Amino acid sequence: MVELINKAGQLAGFTTRFVRRPWMRCQKMVSLGQAHSLFAMIKTPNRQLRYQFPRNKNNYLFRGDYVIFYNKLHGNFDYIEQLAQQLNNNEVTLPLPKFGFGGPTGYVITKRLLAHGLLTKNVNKLPNAIRLMNKNRLDGFLIDKYIGLYQLQSNKDAQNITHSDTVAYSDLWYAPFNKQFYEKHKKEIDKFWSVLPELRNNFEQRLIADTAKQQIDK
Repeated sequence: MVELINKAGQLAGFTTRFVRRPWMRCQKMVSLGQAHSLFAMIKTPNRQLRYQFPRNKNNYLFRGDYVIFYNKLHGNFDYIEQLAQQLNNNEVTLPLPKFGFGGPTGYVITKRLLAHGLLTKNVNKLPNAIRLMNKNRLDGFLIDKYIGLYQLQSNKDAQNITHSDTVAYSDLWYAPFNKQFYEKHKKEIDKFWSVLPELRNNFEQRLIADTAKQQIDK
């Protein structure tokens, strides 16, 4: 996404500069005008009140597919797959898990876990979740599939961690802007958003190919 945003910025005529902060802090910084934009954000009615999203829904960065990562030695495959399907439908009728599931702070999928009584609080990073799953003290962790797979590569304790085949939640990721900043720079920002679809296709093909190669090498 960083490469994609850099390239789109160049085509739109501006230079990008990145500041890394926790997700909730990023949101506050853009709301206060301390930063101009943030990524990657799913569009919700509440967020549309706070940030300027592109009017064309196709002008997004990538699609996020959230799956359940779990320990294959302890996890129940059938339960995990059924739960992923029910989470995707936002109607969970399965019995509550023994320990619960973790998810990143402030994410839409994490709020969905909380709403259904499935969230284990304070487990908001995958490395910590892996340690708990290996000790059979956590049922799983929900995060985007590609982000999760990337983090597993460098984690020596992740040999028994796998993910659900079924997507638990899928939505589009955007790079929204501070509303006041957008009003002052509409031309450049609209151009930035408009070049994303064509660029995104190339980056998606690279992502799929790189992930397939890594899985073969592993």
